[in-house]
Amino acid sequence: MLYAAARDNRLIWQGTDGFALLEPPLVRPRAPRWWGLRHALADRADRNWSTVVLSAPPLLAFLCVLALLPFRALWWTAIILLFIVVIYVAAFLTVALLRPLFSRRPRGPAPVQLQLLSGEHWTMTLFHQVNPARIDELFDRVRERLRELLIAETATFGRLTGTEVTEARVSKSLVCRHDGITTSTARERIAARHGGPAGHDGFSISPFEAHPDDAERTPGRPIAFVRLYFFGLTAVLLMLAQTLSSEERGACAQVTCTRAASSYWDALTWIGYEVVWRQPPHTDPVTGWAVVLGWVLTPLLPLTVLVSLTAALRHWRYLDAIRPDKGGTHVHTRLLIVTVTETERDAVITAFEDYVRADATPSFTHKVPKIRLGEIAGTEIFLIQAAIAGAIGAATVSSVVADAIRDLKPHCAIIAGICYGLKPAEQKLGDVLVSSVIRDLDYGKFEEVAGNLRLRDRGERVAPSPALHLASLAAQRGWQLESGIRVRFGEMLSWNKVINSGLVVEALRERYPDAIGGDMEGSAFHAAVRWAGIEGIVIKSICDWAESKSDEFHETAAANSARFVLHLVKIGALGSARRAPA
Repeated sequence: MLYAAARDNRLIWQGTDGFALLEPPLVRPRAPRWWGLRHALADRADRNWSTVVLSAPPLLAFLCVLALLPFRALWWTAIILLFIVVIYVAAFLTVALLRPLFSRRPRGPAPVQLQLLSGEHWTMTLFHQVNPARIDELFDRVRERLRELLIAETATFGRLTGTEVTEARVSKSLVCRHDGITTSTARERIAARHGGPAGHDGFSISPFEAHPDDAERTPGRPIAFVRLYFFGLTAVLLMLAQTLSSEERGACAQVTCTRAASSYWDALTWIGYEVVWRQPPHTDPVTGWAVVLGWVLTPLLPLTVLVSLTAALRHWRYLDAIRPDKGGTHVHTRLLIVTVTETERDAVITAFEDYVRADATPSFTHKVPKIRLGEIAGTEIFLIQAAIAGAIGAATVSSVVADAIRDLKPHCAIIAGICYGLKPAEQKLGDVLVSSVIRDLDYGKFEEVAGNLRLRDRGERVAPSPALHLASLAAQRGWQLESGIRVRFGEMLSWNKVINSGLVVEALRERYPDAIGGDMEGSAFHAAVRWAGIEGIVIKSICDWAESKSDEFHETAAANSARFVLHLVKIGALGSARRAPA
């Protein structure tokens, strides 16, 4: 197994104290390759080991039986080998089928779900690292190796079909079997890092960048052992009928037999009656071979009934295991949350981590680093942070959001964080402001009129996503009752300048009397989401009045904005915003 894995590049090696093994899905397309007969045999045996264990010994025994048939003196040896084959197959299949009934493990869908996941996803079946400080390093190498294998395989299939693959996104998940992790420290670390759904104590799921638009995979059925059992049983009975008829004809050649099963059809009929514990009419075999065969056939009926009941139970468990997957757990919406400052980023991470009870997962596989916050109510949430406040620069909202949308292909985006308020008589610090209109103040025209300098606005006045706007309106009352924090809707100003002047604020209030607040990134954010053709809206919280700035209320305001975004997600309000990106 290790030899085949090493040749396939599925063995991740740090040394004798640290290595891991990846196993491919049971059913997957494979690129044709030839590394020699030894590798081909090892690879086939590794991928079909259960079949090899079940079929190889009986097949060798059958070949020996066929080789002994021409020699009448060795027929009893062939008969003994045939009985050994029957006992081996019956015992093997019986143990495999009855093990779930008498297993001491707690019953539930987890074992079946693990079998289904292993059928369609890659599995980490072995993980050994004695140094606790290198556990995360080895696991990261496992994920990266899987990414390389999948991308290389995709490129190979592309070349075979005349297609050049220039960019690929891994959407599979890595299934980590806990019984293959050799140390308790590594098992706890991996389970905490990528914990599976509730009740899946035997494995963890490490997801990659799955997208809601990816084709939904239907779980494959588990291997039908009952079909294999009946097929093998039928084949053995047909061969026994041939042997019985030969024995009966040989015995009747010396004495007169009127009821012997000397023909193949009579022998097959007699065996069928014996299986169901009945004496066939007009047939009475005369050889000792037939007597022994009748004793051997006696337990087949209860064994077959037991096998059938066990198979029905396994199929029932299989249906129970896949039923939740058919009931709406598939992610339907992907949300991108945009922040600028560290305070805004940390507030969003804290709010979502506290709710999903799992650590946020950073990823650096694309141009813009992103943080996966989890899946809530059918929505997969990602967070990005722009490096520079404002709308102009290489790492500002305009460029960062555009690149992130191109990589993640979200259905909607929300820029969350802090802003300034413009109506202190009506508002309070910490109130959440949701944009119903964004007015861009960066673009304008200076004119001289009657010796005075006048600024004429030429920037856009853009409405946010109607779907997100309506969703926020619908969620407003419930949020206010739950948190005691007001949510206000109205025009928000976007100006690429830090305001810390009462004179400027008064001028803004006089010029834009309907404005409820403002920030530095709203217009750039809306430009990026509109160009990408996805839904977008600004949801921020008041941290000051832009007259005498301080950082005293930044954390509270950022937390209020993040909690309202979380409220929208967890009540399922973003489902209406799902629209295929342009």
